[in-house]
Amino acid sequence: MLASLDNISYQKNFDYTNFTKNISESTSYLHKYDSSLYRTEKTFTRSDDDPLSNNYYGISNFNSISDRSTINLIEYLGLENNDNSFTNNFATPLSDSILGVKYNIVPIKNRRSLPSKQQIVFTSAFYRPDLITNKVVKSFKQVQIRKNSSALPLIFISPSHKKTNFYASMPSANQNTLFNSIVGKKINLFNSLYLTNPNKLENIKSTKNINEYQKINKSRIATISFKISSFQKGPYYLELPSNLDANSVSITVNGHHLNNQDLGISNKLLNIGYYSPNAPIKITFNLHNEKTNLSGIRVLQFKEHEFIQIIRKFNKKQPITWQTSPISLKLTYIARRNKLLNSTIPYSKNWLILDNGKFLRTEKFAHNFLSAKLSKGNHHLILIYIPFAFLIGLIISLISLIIIFIFKPKNA
Repeated sequence: MLASLDNISYQKNFDYTNFTKNISESTSYLHKYDSSLYRTEKTFTRSDDDPLSNNYYGISNFNSISDRSTINLIEYLGLENNDNSFTNNFATPLSDSILGVKYNIVPIKNRRSLPSKQQIVFTSAFYRPDLITNKVVKSFKQVQIRKNSSALPLIFISPSHKKTNFYASMPSANQNTLFNSIVGKKINLFNSLYLTNPNKLENIKSTKNINEYQKINKSRIATISFKISSFQKGPYYLELPSNLDANSVSITVNGHHLNNQDLGISNKLLNIGYYSPNAPIKITFNLHNEKTNLSGIRVLQFKEHEFIQIIRKFNKKQPITWQTSPISLKLTYIARRNKLLNSTIPYSKNWLILDNGKFLRTEKFAHNFLSAKLSKGNHHLILIYIPFAFLIGLIISLISLIIIFIFKPKNA
């Protein structure tokens, strides 16, 4: 039990105070800067419930009764998750945009110059050079806010329904599939290159199995390096199988250490840089085990330019959604032909959608999100969330109290 105390997020009071003060300062600024409906995320975490404790709409969530379909989708997209929580770690510009992450909070390098008791302490942090092209909205002492101008609204209109099939351990393909389903396109947004020919081996030899390597001297450091050149300008990722976590290998790219902890049970995408064409990329694996299989590792380049052209054209046609209360949203839209009202709001029977005062039949989009069909014409839409189970429980409790009060013995 005493050993488990090391896993508590805040072991010192000033850790909690510093983190809460700095993040709350940035989120409070955002609420004033942009009052529309969007998600915010960070490239670092202290707990899975940071959005709840720091007053912002995020992806990260901890819930002991989390919906299985939501966790499955998070898994398919390659984001960090377990049985009762998930975060935005291992995100890409594509997953950020699909999920409506309009702002990212990132740490500032010179925060290390502050006294140690004033510095923000993280439980995990992720290298995100793919955010370098995002506009800096505001810088604070230890963090800055960057704007993702390519983020989808949380509610949007799609041209038609396309069945989305997701596959295990294929995060880039699943992100691509979901994006195509949203915008009605057939485009591949990732170039790929498998790592099969190492440039340098140190204290390592190949085994009879394909892409398996073995230490020669177990007591010495064993590394294997690959050298490639970037093929187009943009962000690059290392698609890493789940067996290559921090217990198996340490990974550096051009001297920068990658965070490959908590890979879970499927492949993840680790951002390894933002490069111009023909830039050298050196990837080094430090093997921790006697034998390690490096099969399935790919370098992916995200086609940023093509993506931005499509998403910005798509977003220009989208209606603005207004939050009218904690449980209601509204928007208007003129459909020139039959369309789909789609969203990245998790589907629930508690959501009701009224179109010109009449209830619409809700359905699931991408196996998880709230959706409804729209016919040609003008639409005044209101979305209301009614927690039916909570209300039923509340009514039963009130009735019970009334009965107890009525039949309470007089001498009591």
